[in-house]
Amino acid sequence: SSSAVDGALRGAFIGLCWGLVIDTNSATVESGVIQKATARSSIGVASSVGRAALGFSAFLGIYNLVSCNFETIRGRKDPFNNFMGGAAAGALFGLSSKNPRTIAATAIGTGVMTSAVTMLQLGPER
Repeated sequence: SSSAVDGALRGAFIGLCWGLVIDTNSATVESGVIQKATARSSIGVASSVGRAALGFSAFLGIYNLVSCNFETIRGRKDPFNNFMGGAAAGALFGLSSKNPRTIAATAIGTGVMTSAVTMLQLGPER
């Protein structure tokens, strides 16, 4: 689906920006004192940026794919579609824990957040 590709490309761009700004300028806390991160190798930075880009890309690609397919199948544009997209994307990231409760909690939490954002965007008149 073109919306999945669009989401994946947007996610890759967001992840690239996140990785460059946040991951490369991260700080650590040692004994209650914030320490600036030490210089990292270019391979370490590239790896961190790549992981962020891949993660955001996968999340938005899956979210768009599932929510748009639900909208097409159901013929309605409502927060339920976004809940299902968010739940699918959240479940993907919950899989890393290999704990069914964590996977379910991540899926439900992400679904609730994405549908809540949709409800805020649609406003009370819809």
